[in-house]
Amino acid sequence: AILTDPTDSISHSNAFIESVCRHYLETRGLPLPSELVITKLIGQVVADFPALKLPDGTDYGDDIVRLFGGVKSVVQGIGVLRTHISSAHGGNKVAYQAEARLANNLGGAIAIYILEKLKSHIEQPK
Repeated sequence: AILTDPTDSISHSNAFIESVCRHYLETRGLPLPSELVITKLIGQVVADFPALKLPDGTDYGDDIVRLFGGVKSVVQGIGVLRTHISSAHGGNKVAYQAEARLANNLGGAIAIYILEKLKSHIEQPK
């Protein structure tokens, strides 16, 4: 879709991340936010991520908080692109392939990370 309709591609990237976030929250048994929008969904997902400690006990909590802040920022940016230049709200909006590809690739990488975190929660012994 990037080559033929970059505006629609951005809409699909946004919807995909929203779906992954909802799946994460529902599978973890966590409440969905009152508004099912990408900014609220990603915030709730990231808030559930555990702090990272290395095997030697070193705590990189502050660094991970910054990284997760970047994850939220990227996802929120995709949501903003969806609102302003995607086909989601109709009209004659134009998006460029490069920005659509960036949104798709970053969104995909973040979705994989979220699903890997979900898998690690599922596989933890209870």
